[in-house]
Order: sequence, then structure tokens, then C-alpha cells
Amino acid sequence: MIIHFDSVGGASGDMILGALSDLGADLGAIATQLHAILPDHFHIDIQKVTEGGIAGTRVTVDAHDHHDHDGHEGHHHHHHRGLSDILAMLEHAPHEAAARLAAEVFRTLAVAEATVHGTTPEAIHFHEVGAVDAIVDIYGSCLALFQLGVTEVAVGALPEGHGTVTCAHGVMPIPAPATAELLKGHSIQRVDEPFELVTPTGAALLMTWKKQFPAVSPVGVPVRSGIGFGQRTLNARPNLLRAMLSQKVDSDLPAFQPSSLSALLQMETNIDDATPEVLAYTVERLLEAGALDAWHTPIIMKKGRPATQLCALCSAAAADALSRIIFRETPTLGIRRFPVERTALERTVETVETPYGALRVKKTPHGAKPEYEDCRRIALAHDLPLHAVQRLAGT
Repeated sequence: MIIHFDSVGGASGDMILGALSDLGADLGAIATQLHAILPDHFHIDIQKVTEGGIAGTRVTVDAHDHHDHDGHEGHHHHHHRGLSDILAMLEHAPHEAAARLAAEVFRTLAVAEATVHGTTPEAIHFHEVGAVDAIVDIYGSCLALFQLGVTEVAVGALPEGHGTVTCAHGVMPIPAPATAELLKGHSIQRVDEPFELVTPTGAALLMTWKKQFPAVSPVGVPVRSGIGFGQRTLNARPNLLRAMLSQKVDSDLPAFQPSSLSALLQMETNIDDATPEVLAYTVERLLEAGALDAWHTPIIMKKGRPATQLCALCSAAAADALSRIIFRETPTLGIRRFPVERTALERTVETVETPYGALRVKKTPHGAKPEYEDCRRIALAHDLPLHAVQRLAGT
């Protein structure tokens, strides 16, 4: 997968993590891995927000050392970690590839800090970026990148404000010296905002990823996009970062061409007091009533009870009718429903003539498949093996 970052209102660690979460990264699983290596107490707060008519995700790390989202100091008794401390911590991380990538981000940051302060990377003691929230942002974002299957990273021009910013080293011009060092060679757009829009953490993540996973695929098909909101209210633009995920296209294979990214509903309920016959009958009724798919799965409920989860995928227009069927046919007392997205390949149905009659074949850019019901009908009518009839379609 290819990911392209477009920034309207800047780039910080929490904005990057928010955009990746909005793309579908599992921050719950990421928090579990972070707790395995980080001794400090923290909580990742995820908010779905809409600002300026744009929906996205805002991620805030609630760390007990009272740092704000940019890592500025709130109290002076928090831990200042050196590069060796952070690298040692990452050596025990459960996801080795993400840990190596996060370590490279911290090394990149240390080199930039050392350059502007006239010292060595090993002598750098991270203040802002050594805080708990920045460690969560960096390792968490690297984990999210691997969760999403990203292999190429592209970064558009980054906006930067003007004025000064106050940090652990005192009052600094915008962009902060470390940020300016990190962004050497990258396109910057000066905007009329008196704020630090790109933080050192954000710059280190994007510039390291761009170098480690250069975007080389000439063609990509957009699959979905995610919006990460920052914490500030800017004067003339939304404080957001967009990340767009695209499917790579192999020049030797047909392009992956989704017909659309459909907004659907998934309905589900847990049942421990229905017979298999009732469940099978209910699935049939759901499909007949317009469900795009319906299924049931064995689960274990509270008190160790074996049960079944009944699910249906449908359009919003069909949801109420399907709910009525589930309530009428099963003993359930409640149904959950939540929005999902489905990417579907372009498809056509063609009819193939066989010695035993017409057979419909569903074709996509990646192959063809005969319709099961047609194959079943011919196999039963002519006493033929099902697999032999499927081969008649020439697929």
C-alpha cells in the first residue's frame, strides 16, 4: 500500500497518529504494545470530530507527567530520556520491524538536535520528544504504519507558520531549529499563521518514513483517506493532516479498480437460546430481504456459555426490515448496528453456452468465477460432478 500525506494545518505526532487511526489503525492494540515497554502511565484518547464540515479523528495522549500535545513541559520532575534510554526501551518492543523504524526516527531526531546545538547525538537528552506522549506518538505511529500494510510513503509540501515558539531551550523562531534541520530538502509553504505547525516529532516521522519507504510506484488506486486533527484552532485554516491510502498497481497485473467505497451497516446480535434450524432459516430470510451478506459464527458468552453471533451486512435503507426479521425469528432482545465501509471490484456477468445449457460467469479485473447456483442446477439435472460443470465455464 502507498500512503500520501497532505497537510493543510501542519504535522505533529498526534496528528499523524490521528490520521492513521482514521484510516483504520487499531489504537487499542497499539496501546497494549506500548504498555509492554513504557513504564510510565498513559492513556490514548480517541475522539471522532467534525470541524469546518470535515470529519476526522483527534488523538490525545494523557500522560501522567503532564505534558501537552506538543510535549512542552508542565512540571520539571518528569524524566528526560537520552537516545540510549529510548533505544534500549525499543529493543524490548513486541513488534521488531516497527521498533526498528521508531528507533530510526529517534536517531534522525537526535542528529537534528545535535546539529543545531553543536553536540553529538549520544549527548542529546530529549526534553519535549523524550516525554511519554512523544514516545507514544512515534512508536505508535510506526506500529500503525505496519498495521495498514504501508510499503511506500509520499509527503506533500508542508505548511509552516511564523513567529516564535517557547520550548525547553527557551524562545525559538518558527520553524524550530530542529524542525528546520529535519525538513532540509523538502518543500515548505509559508502560511500566515503565528503558530508552530510542524513539530520536530512530526517532521522526524514523515522525513524518516519518506526515506525508509520511498514512493516509487508510478500508479496507485486510492482506497480510503483519513483525517488527523491537531489541538489548535488556527486563524484561517483547519488544523488537520490528511493521509490517503492507495493500492499499488503491478504493471504486469490488471489494475485494482474498486467500483466504489460503499458506506454500509453491519448488524449483529449474540444468541444463546436459538436452535441451528432457526439460525439457518433466519440467514435465508435476511438474504431474501435484501441483506448483502448474512452469517453466524460460534462464540463464547458470559459464564462460559456457547452461543452464536448472527450478523448481516446491508444498506441503511434495508436495516429496519432486517431488524424486524431478526426480532421475529430469533429470541434476541437487542441488535447492534454500526457503519462499515466496503470496497468492491468492478464486475460484469456474462453468459457462457455449454452442452448442458447457459451458465452465468461473474468477471472482475482479477479473474472470473461461474455462478454456483447455475453450476448446481446443471450438475443435478445431468448427474455430473459439480467441479466438472464449473470447468465448463473455462475459468
